[in-house]
Amino acid sequence: AINNVIDKAAINNVIDDAQLSTLTDLLDSTGADVRRFCKHYEIASTKDLLASQFDQAVAALEAKASK
Repeated sequence: AINNVIDKAAINNVIDDAQLSTLTDLLDSTGADVRRFCKHYEIASTKDLLASQFDQAVAALEAKASK
């Protein structure tokens, strides 16, 4: 039998632990409002961010940091 082990992040198309760590660091370093961030992306928690939204979220936070 073939064992297909796919992690939860891949199944749900949400960010993985490394991406979550990056996102958390950026949110902290920019002083971003996490509740507002979650509301913008229509998620309950940062760990629920879709992987397809990760690059956009990082770019927005990096732009905020450079202001």
